[in-house]
Amino acid sequence: MSDHIDASEQGGMAADEQWFRMLLNAAVDPARIMEARLRLASSIMESTSEGILVTDERGSIIAVNPAFSHITGYSPGEAIGNKPSLLKSDHHPPSFYEELWNALLTEGRWKGEIWNRHKNGTAYPVLQTINRIAAHDGMPACYASVFHDITAFHRANERFQYLAFHDALTGLPNRALFHERLAHAIERSRRDSLPLALIFIDLDGFKEINDRCGHDIGDLLLREIAQRIRHSLRRATDTVARLGGDEFLILMEDLGEGGLPHELAAEIIAAIALPVKLRDHVVTVGASMGVACFPEDSRDAAGLMKCADLAMYAAKAAGKNCYCRFTDDLWPARS
Repeated sequence: MSDHIDASEQGGMAADEQWFRMLLNAAVDPARIMEARLRLASSIMESTSEGILVTDERGSIIAVNPAFSHITGYSPGEAIGNKPSLLKSDHHPPSFYEELWNALLTEGRWKGEIWNRHKNGTAYPVLQTINRIAAHDGMPACYASVFHDITAFHRANERFQYLAFHDALTGLPNRALFHERLAHAIERSRRDSLPLALIFIDLDGFKEINDRCGHDIGDLLLREIAQRIRHSLRRATDTVARLGGDEFLILMEDLGEGGLPHELAAEIIAAIALPVKLRDHVVTVGASMGVACFPEDSRDAAGLMKCADLAMYAAKAAGKNCYCRFTDDLWPARS
């Protein structure tokens, strides 16, 4: 085997040795280690998409990163020297901030959702973590806060909650929300001794239009009918919901003396009966309605729904496009 080593190999070995010595020097030189750490920390702060805010022990802001400015609207010059209260939204009570600072003082860490205020005045939610960093290597103690904007998550969650309790086609409360409101209304009615009424609505002739003109026209018709019913309601406390198909329910709370449910039923029948122009079609539908009252007809939600349903079928049997008040003789005969 030859002992000859050419110049290129010698150059490569020399370069490797030089790199190794530099690495060794860095490993044993605390100053270089600190410099490397600071460069790494600075690189992370500059490149991360999460907002970073650092305060001294007195709570004055001493450093922010570009993402902080992007999220909050405040430049480093506007933020540094100020207090984090610069971002305070007044969304939380004083006790919220007291608990936050108590966690920092006792545990050295806090994590949670907090609402801040953008420079333009808009309040927005962030998920934030604050850590107390003890003094070390000649660096004073400080508080480091890392946060990211969760507005999109909040909007998606609000949309999900809305769809869980509202009909996607008409925007009206759905069956689940209506049952919840009815249960609460009955509780109030029992407590305050104020009657309430339920109006069950079933459209007459809708199926034929839906079959003849198509489901798109049927959907447009349901939206229009929903708007007409909603606009017929007289009070903010009244609720209209779509149960599904061509069925709707109206809840009328805090009724005084008189025939208000019957008057409303008559008005809605007249409103629904008006012709509807939908694209190239002009259609008309009717409505059969059943009226039941609490506590006169039933003393619970399920019973009241049944009474209104029976009254609605009685209206259909009477010729449709009318309303019927529940009476005891509408109960099916028992054999």
